[in-house]
Amino acid sequence: MMIKVLTLFIILLFQSVYIIELTAQETSETDLFEMSLEELMNTPVTLASKKAESSFDSPLSTTVITKEDIEKSGITTVEEVFRLVPGMIVRQESNGNYDIHIRGNDNIPPGNMSFTSENSMTLVMINNRKVYNYANGGTFWESLPISLVDIERIEVVRGPSTALYGPNAVSGVINIVTQKGVDKAVAVKGNVEYGNNNTGIYDFAIASSQLDNKLDIRISGNYEKRERFNNDYYSYALGRYSDYLYNYAGDIEGVTTSFYPNVEIAKERQGLNGMVAYSINDDVELSIEGGAQKSYSQNVFMETMVTPLAGRHAESKYYNFAAKVYELELQISGDNGFLNIYEGSPSAKYDYNIIDVNAEYNLELNEKLTLRPGLSYSSAVYSDLPYAGALGEAYLNDEKELSSYAYYLRGDYKATEKLRLIAALRMDTYNVPDKSNLTYQFIGTYKINENNIARVSYSKANRGAFIIDSYTNFSMDGGAVKFYGNKDLDLATMDMVELGYRIKATDNLSFDFELFHSATQDLTSFMLDSEALNTGVVAFNYENIGTKSIQNGGTVNVNWVISPKYQVRAWGTYVDAQLKDHLIKNAIDANPYTPQPELVIKTTGLVEDIKNPQTPSFYGGISLNTSPINKLNIFTDVYYLDKYTYVHEYDYYAAAKESLGMPAGSGRVDVKAKATVDIKASYQVCKKVKVFVNARNLFNNDQTEFGFADKIGGLYLAGINIDL
Repeated sequence: MMIKVLTLFIILLFQSVYIIELTAQETSETDLFEMSLEELMNTPVTLASKKAESSFDSPLSTTVITKEDIEKSGITTVEEVFRLVPGMIVRQESNGNYDIHIRGNDNIPPGNMSFTSENSMTLVMINNRKVYNYANGGTFWESLPISLVDIERIEVVRGPSTALYGPNAVSGVINIVTQKGVDKAVAVKGNVEYGNNNTGIYDFAIASSQLDNKLDIRISGNYEKRERFNNDYYSYALGRYSDYLYNYAGDIEGVTTSFYPNVEIAKERQGLNGMVAYSINDDVELSIEGGAQKSYSQNVFMETMVTPLAGRHAESKYYNFAAKVYELELQISGDNGFLNIYEGSPSAKYDYNIIDVNAEYNLELNEKLTLRPGLSYSSAVYSDLPYAGALGEAYLNDEKELSSYAYYLRGDYKATEKLRLIAALRMDTYNVPDKSNLTYQFIGTYKINENNIARVSYSKANRGAFIIDSYTNFSMDGGAVKFYGNKDLDLATMDMVELGYRIKATDNLSFDFELFHSATQDLTSFMLDSEALNTGVVAFNYENIGTKSIQNGGTVNVNWVISPKYQVRAWGTYVDAQLKDHLIKNAIDANPYTPQPELVIKTTGLVEDIKNPQTPSFYGGISLNTSPINKLNIFTDVYYLDKYTYVHEYDYYAAAKESLGMPAGSGRVDVKAKATVDIKASYQVCKKVKVFVNARNLFNNDQTEFGFADKIGGLYLAGINIDL
């Protein structure tokens, strides 16, 4: 590891020396990658306050990644973008599939099933259209219909934002803004790259502006396929990677069974998108988008009782209508389709239909005060009836709905030339649980001068209900084991206090500091029903737990524009993640009279305060972008994750089996710290065409990033980019 870090240091050192030598020799010619610090700090952002403003003036912890950032960096998939964003934990599970969290709060409580490790606290949107999974919570990244060629910019807000965007924007919110107008009759963009492990990425878009640029039309398509770096899987029961898998009871499962029909495929996706936007005048704008996607991936999500990775298949169509009529903004969006969250299982198939409606009015009372009232309605309907079969083998065996309506108000008051006060209140009323939740956000910024701004915020946000948590009605083993949902769960909430400071130290150097304290409570867990166990029935249901997640941390982000052609960015986050009143569990023999012990996990009734083992204490990165000569651009970046420990529920079974003289296996792994080095070199053959070579994980470090998932080596690609 030290040799690899030293090699990277030497590369960066030589590049830096070369930069300094060439800075004085620059010509006045410009290219795609030239940008001053002033331009970087004035990148427009709308996510933090729902109005366009510079990223420097943003009242919350905000990062904007532009299409230029994406192109020059060599990023190959949307998920990988977030390795360039401060405060983001990004762990690759298989080739092109990632686990993504904002500031942690991951795998709570530890020692539970696989799907509790999924990030269900961050809201992801495309052009303000929510792309949230209401079955178990979280985002199915591979099912996004768009590709990198569609993106104009990605805005990320770290911290609770439910008061602005509704439930599930707990740890933060991400909005992917796609490209629209091109200011010419016909524009064509394309990106093709191919590399090892049969990794192929093919993106294409054609756009046109007509009627004096009032009418914009865009159509895009994409296809991506990647193979795994492994041909085997980690087996919990064996405690090692194997060509054959064993379930908890020790029964063999061949990896080529219906549960793993595509052993070699890590990710395969395709999407088609269309957009028409018409601007009648500066005050009236209309747009409509639509598209479809089909995807398959292997990642850590649904509990398989065998191995962490499971196949996931999704097919969907979406629509998004948006209108701005003077100060009124209206959006109607939704998607519907088919979802199989555990390929090969008869229990995990759904048809779904999601609808979101939002209306907001921007009311400027005077030069100092602006109010923004709004209304929203949301409905998510999931049905597994077509797939339940005669034995009722599905999780729901029914059609179920989650719905909510909300009214909210945001106020923005410019008290003085330097002091700005912002408040947002939102009341959501849910059908499950049958109650209302108030969330809020209070922000103050003080712009000391043009180069210094301080900010403070206090926020409260909540997560919404999930279909499976609320409505599960599933049995197995002839009814001997039952699983139930709970419609009366309290919604998980986060309270956060944050301090921030941005400074433009010189004309080419800026810093952004964040300090945060968050407390998350009313978390849920899948628990054994002790009373039912006393009657001889093994039953599990969802319950709120008393565990509280406390996080204290800070982030530093540095931008250093050595010259317009040479830029350095560095960022890092330290977090102390604690779990208060963590439930102590163990495995017990539910039926001691059978020859083969039937183990189940039960709480002991005891609690303890522990460090959250899943959240790394430090994570961050550094990037160096250079254009040493005209037409050549080299982008080098390093993403670093500190060590952490992943604990799966099998850890309790392993301990019990060992005491019973059975093969113990393993459900706990200490994941080592890892620095991933990437580099892309692109050359402009002519004005509209670039060719490039791209290395992701340059030094082929196959250290596992997510517990018991694939060991992923270097990905080396070559490609061409056109922009006509």
